[in-house]
Amino acid sequence: MHHLDEEEQEVFQLAGRVFDDATKQSLAITYQEEMQRLAS
Repeated sequence: MHHLDEEEQEVFQLAGRVFDDATKQSLAITYQEEMQRLAS
């Protein structure tokens, strides 16, 4: 899982530069919902 964490950080940093705030918020909500779904 550690390797995945590093890749996620790289993707999130890139997304932070590419997407506007509204898009980042929407993606964050979707990501959190998906992570909760997968954890169930």
